[in-house]
Parts: sequence; structure tokens; C-alpha cells
Amino acid sequence: MNMRWKVVCILLWALATGASAQDAPVIRREARLVLVPVLVTGKDGLLSEPLTAKDFFLTDDGAAMNLRLEDRSSQPLAVLVVMQTGGSAPRQFRNYSTLETMLQYVAGAADCRFGLLTFDSKPEGVLRFSRDVSRLHDPIQAPETGDGSAAILDAVSTGVDLLAALPQTTRRVILLLSQPQDTASKTPVHELLRKMSENNVEVYSLTFSPEKTQLMDSLKGNRHANPPYQLGPVGPTVMGTFDLGTPLGMAFRALQKNAASEMAELSGGESFRFDDRAELEKQMAILANHLPNRYLLSFQPVSGKEGLHRIEVRIPAHPDLTVHARNAYWSSASTPAHLP
Repeated sequence: MNMRWKVVCILLWALATGASAQDAPVIRREARLVLVPVLVTGKDGLLSEPLTAKDFFLTDDGAAMNLRLEDRSSQPLAVLVVMQTGGSAPRQFRNYSTLETMLQYVAGAADCRFGLLTFDSKPEGVLRFSRDVSRLHDPIQAPETGDGSAAILDAVSTGVDLLAALPQTTRRVILLLSQPQDTASKTPVHELLRKMSENNVEVYSLTFSPEKTQLMDSLKGNRHANPPYQLGPVGPTVMGTFDLGTPLGMAFRALQKNAASEMAELSGGESFRFDDRAELEKQMAILANHLPNRYLLSFQPVSGKEGLHRIEVRIPAHPDLTVHARNAYWSSASTPAHLP
């Protein structure tokens, strides 16, 4: 084989090798960054002395993780109000008269955008995000009354999608105003958990009791409108009673799962209850105090397991402190790694 032919063979081999290398798939493994908002309280409320990452101990499915404490002091905030308009929710509309002012208090000094999503048996009206909170005034003060159902999971799922469209550097918060129980959703719980986890959405629920509202209406209303009650087969008929079916309904529904509170817990948020405007304002004031005072822990999982992970956060040196944090997250192959 002459020298020229050898050179041609070498060039052909180099070209073939290069083409094969270009055609071969390139495998890139991107480390997932899990964010865990944490609220720490003592017997007298919030702590006066700040904690560091070394103070926290976090396990992911039982395995200890290396933690970082992130700075979120300059992080922009987006608050999406997800408000039930169906079922017994219209009885609560009068309690929302100062909600616009309370939202400004919750935002504090943060660069904040506000949005609104209403729902009954399905997500309905949407008011896009704006820094002008006054745009929420009319939709909150005079919402259109919905049907008799409350699709809480479906509404929160839609809310997560709206928040996910915002820049990744944004802190994403859902403020859920609803009854506790879901009565109409089609969204699977595991799918909603995945979406909340992948988009780092915190849910804070403020719930009213539809049973208590109905009971109070029954007690305050015209008792003669309620059906008579027979004490027994030989007893007299008692007129003007309150509706005994309502307390029985309260006991029955108390056994059902509290969807609103469960979502708040899984996302690392908090749940509150209110019965009137004064109690709602009190709970919103607590939320306004807690929201900017949450630590933000981050870690990279060492396990490649996809699906649900259970996490636990403790402060070993201070067992007297109470730690509020998400207790789970969802990991999938498509989950991006980013830090707000």
C-alpha cells in the first residue's frame, strides 16, 4: 500500500469516527435542587436570633442531606388568590371587604404581583398578575356566584400553571380561600403534588366551615321554616326547631379529608380557619408576619428515585422549637434544576 492510499484510509477513518461521535447521544445528568421553605417558632412566637444552615438537620427518605441556606431577601413575590365562589362560599363574600388592604400588608416591602382565580365546580375567572392590587377590588367585592360545588384540587392545579409561567426567580404563593373539602375535582392528588413540587409553589389556605355557616343561618333564620321534629312514635310533634340534619352533617363531613389543609402542608405552607371578617383579618396578619420570615433551605438529592420523597426537618440543638416545613416532594426525570 503506497503512502497516498494510507493517507486516504486514515482520513476516511477519522471522518467516520467523527460522524459516529456526532450521531451518538450525549447523556447529560442535571442535578435537581430541592427547595424547602421553613418556618421556625418558639413558645413566644418568631425567633429573635437567626439560624444558620448548620442548625438544621434534613433527611430525604431517611438519608441526611447537605444543606444550604438561601438568601431570599430581594426575591420578587407573586401571590395568586384562589377564591371559591360556589357552594356556601357566597355567604363569605361580606368577610372579604378588607382583603385588598390585607394583601398589601402580606406583600410588605417585596416586589409583589397579584392575581386572582375564582372557581366552583371548575376553575372560572382569571385576573392576570399585576403590581396594582387595586385591580382585585371589584372581582373580590362583587364576584359572580358559582354553582354548588368546590373543585379545590382542580383550581389549585390551574393556579400552579399560572404561577409557573412567571420567571423562575419569582417566589410563588397561592392564597386559597375555600371550604376545607373538595367536592368536584378530577385532578389526581399525586399529579398536583408533582406540579407544586416542581414549580416550588407554596399554598396558604384560609378555610371557612360550610356546615357552621349553614348551622348559624339555621339558628338565626325562621325556625318555623324548618320541618317539625317527632320525639317518638307516641310523643308530641315539636314545632320551630333548628335543622337537626345540619349538626349531623357536620359530624359526617368532619371525617372527610381536609383537602385545603393537606395541600398547604405538602407544599410547606400553612392553613388557617376563619368564621367572620375579624378572624380572617387576624389570620391574615399572622400570615403577613410568617411569610417573609421563612428560611429557605436547599439540597441536591443523592437518590435518583423518581416519585414521592418523604423529608423531615429538625433542629437537633433546639428541640423546644417548632419547625413548619413541607414533608414531601416529587422528583421526576423532567424536573429542572433552578434556584429562585
